[in-house]
Amino acid sequence: MFRRFSSLQVLLASFALTQALAQSPTPITLTTPTSPTTGQAGVTNINVTASGVPAGTINPAQVVVSLTPQAGGAPVNTPALSVTTVVGSTQRFQFRVPPTINVANPTNYLVRISGQTSTGALFQSSNAALLVINPPASLLTSSPSFAARGAIATINVTGSFTNFSSLSSRFDMGTGVTVNSLTAPNRTSLTAVVNIAPDAVPGLRAITVTTGNEVVTLPNAINVIVQNAAITAVTPNAAVQGQTVDVAVTGQFTNFGPTTAANFGQGITIVSVTPTSETQATVRLTVQPTAQLGSRNVLMTTSAFGQVASLTNGFTVNRGPAAIASVTPNSGIQGNSVSVNLTGSATNWANGASVASFGSGITVGSLTVNSPTSATAEINIDPSATPGPRTVSVFTGGEQASSATGAFTVVAGTATISAINPGSAAQGQTLIVAITGASGAIYGVRLLQHLRAIGTVETHLLLSAAGVLNAHQELG
Repeated sequence: MFRRFSSLQVLLASFALTQALAQSPTPITLTTPTSPTTGQAGVTNINVTASGVPAGTINPAQVVVSLTPQAGGAPVNTPALSVTTVVGSTQRFQFRVPPTINVANPTNYLVRISGQTSTGALFQSSNAALLVINPPASLLTSSPSFAARGAIATINVTGSFTNFSSLSSRFDMGTGVTVNSLTAPNRTSLTAVVNIAPDAVPGLRAITVTTGNEVVTLPNAINVIVQNAAITAVTPNAAVQGQTVDVAVTGQFTNFGPTTAANFGQGITIVSVTPTSETQATVRLTVQPTAQLGSRNVLMTTSAFGQVASLTNGFTVNRGPAAIASVTPNSGIQGNSVSVNLTGSATNWANGASVASFGSGITVGSLTVNSPTSATAEINIDPSATPGPRTVSVFTGGEQASSATGAFTVVAGTATISAINPGSAAQGQTLIVAITGASGAIYGVRLLQHLRAIGTVETHLLLSAAGVLNAHQELG
């Protein structure tokens, strides 16, 4: 059985259906993940892009952003901060992570958006965009633990879940401290170079770093002190000439670090400086053989803090064992005369009291002492002096200063024959041929070889002790 409807009833039903259809939200599609992909409660502004948004002006107050833990839980709603048209029906919604969200570890949240246009058109996201919400940012550490008034200090800060930036972060240590420069190599590390005024109030200071909406503070992070940096101990506090030694330097109110340099005075070479803490450093140094004897002031300069710590008469140079440090020139040729400069270490050379020796075959014509550690020897090398290395010594009373073996070398001279006697002979005559000279054993060998090759010449060889030694050196 069919029921009959009046025209008015049909019209009213059609109107009701149209109204119902008009109130159904238009589905919009969100781009996932959000931008940025991570954020912090009450700090980070998040952007979500949506396509298929109904036409018309959208008031941010008419947009609801819903954040729900991906693992399950109640959603948290917050209004949008702004709505911007990207192109066509694509809109960008911006919101701030609600301050009521509290997480102990990075947590995944699903973001959904709903709202209406100025014409009353409803819209609702058909999917969710992923957002990772991090725990609140905090400062973990700072170094150094103190800095002096009137100094330039380099402060290093480490954060957790921070967003440090060289461009946007601001560093604050309170009144009397101004920031010279700030660098952030990454989001959780920051270095600030600061000037601490001479009249800055001493005591513990908090460090605060502000990056946009992110504000992190470390209470009692650094102590502003009145005392000047000083060196309290140098161990060992002495070394002898020519010695290389590791010295432990202990400071007070110091900031030893990578920019720390050491100075122990003239004649002492600093090999390396190795800081082990703000108040401890190991200095490897070499005391030159000619370094002046006596006490020295010790200086430790840390340029990053504009800091100089010193200890008056903190190190002493003592006399080392007498030795010859250098011989110049360090060689001479057989048969030559050479002027040789000698440099001593911990020596007490004196004219008339000092005697030099270069070994057998070398005569010292004179020794002129220029200072207790400098002398010039005029030597004559015998043509038959044995070639090879020599040790040079200078004797002054009971003091003997010697060089290392090989400090001076006798070089073989150019082979020559100085005489052949007789210079001729008749056929059938028996002759004795004598060869003398500084060297030239090879010539005698060649003569014997040629005479033997003739076949009719009887030969005999006589060698002196010096000739045997010379032949051994030249012929092997």
